[in-house]
Amino acid sequence: GEPDEYDALAFASNRYNKRISVYSHLAHLANALVNRDNEAALLLLDGWDERMAQEKETPEEDTRYSPAEWWRRAAGYLAHSHAFGYPLTADEVRLVHDFYLRAIERYEEWPYWNPWGEDVPEGELLPYRPRRCGDSDEGEECWWRVENLAQLFENCWSPFVNPDGAPLVDCEIVRDPSEWY
Repeated sequence: GEPDEYDALAFASNRYNKRISVYSHLAHLANALVNRDNEAALLLLDGWDERMAQEKETPEEDTRYSPAEWWRRAAGYLAHSHAFGYPLTADEVRLVHDFYLRAIERYEEWPYWNPWGEDVPEGELLPYRPRRCGDSDEGEECWWRVENLAQLFENCWSPFVNPDGAPLVDCEIVRDPSEWY
């Protein structure tokens, strides 16, 4: 339930292995919570805290990603872990919000945002998946992947959200489609 030497070796051989280790950790946490194994869940949350501290402290030259991509991934890990009891700090919530807001701005420009829209032609749409990083005045900029935008629904309906953390979103608005713009 904590980062170890295996994580470092797996990441060194293939950077995608980090994501596998991170989401395996979250899967174990989810299983412990669902099975009401609170002792295991607490240990896994402690290990998750170590993992997130390690993410934040990793020197830029060791990330094997661009800084924008590294922090996009870290924001995703935080948002996902929030649904399983990890209490976010206000700074972590701001980080997640930054990537959500950039995604909204960028996806509004994507011509296939509404696949049922009158402007979208019939047939196969390519590229089907919108970009997730691009250039900005300050260098590379990344935003959440389109499939990650629905994470807010999981967070708002999860019975495991820790009330001691900073709130990620106003779930009253998320639960009421009439409040969406």
